[in-house]
Amino acid sequence: DSQESNSWEEHELDSSDEDEIDLGKESNHPMSKEQKELFETAAWQKVLFFYTYMHAPLLKGGGELYKVFRAAWNDLVFRQGNSDFAKFNEAVAWKCLKFQQSHRSTWSRAAFNWIDHNYRLGRKTRNGNEVSAAYLLEGSRFLVDPQYWDESWSAQAKWFTNPWLGAFLADTLWKSRQAGRRFIRNTPHMIKKLVNGPLICYACTMLKEALEKKKDSAHKFNQDEGRAFFNLLMDVWDLAAETPLEREIETEDFGLISNCAQALQMAIVRRMKSTMAIQEAQEYQQQKLAKRKGLGSSAREESAQTRKGPGWTIPLTYGTPPLTWRQFTSM
Repeated sequence: DSQESNSWEEHELDSSDEDEIDLGKESNHPMSKEQKELFETAAWQKVLFFYTYMHAPLLKGGGELYKVFRAAWNDLVFRQGNSDFAKFNEAVAWKCLKFQQSHRSTWSRAAFNWIDHNYRLGRKTRNGNEVSAAYLLEGSRFLVDPQYWDESWSAQAKWFTNPWLGAFLADTLWKSRQAGRRFIRNTPHMIKKLVNGPLICYACTMLKEALEKKKDSAHKFNQDEGRAFFNLLMDVWDLAAETPLEREIETEDFGLISNCAQALQMAIVRRMKSTMAIQEAQEYQQQKLAKRKGLGSSAREESAQTRKGPGWTIPLTYGTPPLTWRQFTSM
């Protein structure tokens, strides 16, 4: 109720002062004991993962972090009965920012290593064009199905059609010990919910970043440029969601597909699931081989993954995510 909400409301931020919150260095904002304990809980780590990859990546500045994380954090504080010392402030915002930056850097490196094998740089296209980082970046060709690479096409009209996008998500985010597997277990039945527009656009942004590094080894990530590209991708994705298919398609795994974004998501998720199935089969064979050699299983589940959080919906200034607490923390 309103009384409950007001009792845990921090100072309000208007548009004039949101961007003025200077996080500075970690030493300037030490976390309290209560904040540290809450930050390390399985419930909050899952929220961080979900918001970072599937809701609001590439945040910068204290104001944006307050908008995205504060309501969910303070709701968790209230529900778990923590004291005022655990409430959201600059110290928590700084840690959230560092979480996002660390995971962005890790994903970018994974994308850099993934590109050579999957895009097969150096080979020739049907028309004799060499597949290089520069060639793939031209017109964002890396987002397009290879069958169209040598043709004249409207770039944005064919974005997200590259069939490797699903494999990229599986190979760089959901393999053993990677972020997706570390924070969420039993994912196959939830992949449709998790692989949403923001995650797909963030993945494409990381692919672009990796290709820029392939093109120029001195390239450094530029936050503003990365955000601008991500926002452009989201605009194109939203346009695809508003574009109806010529004919609706009824599917067993995705239900009724009525617009272009749904069709693209379905294709990406199906490729992702098939790649994950291959991964699991390979891991199983590796574990059997290790067992025969007396090495035991190399894979282990994090104990935190078995912990479950309470069941309530996460409130957000930027709109309510598509998952409830009960759905998300029970994965």
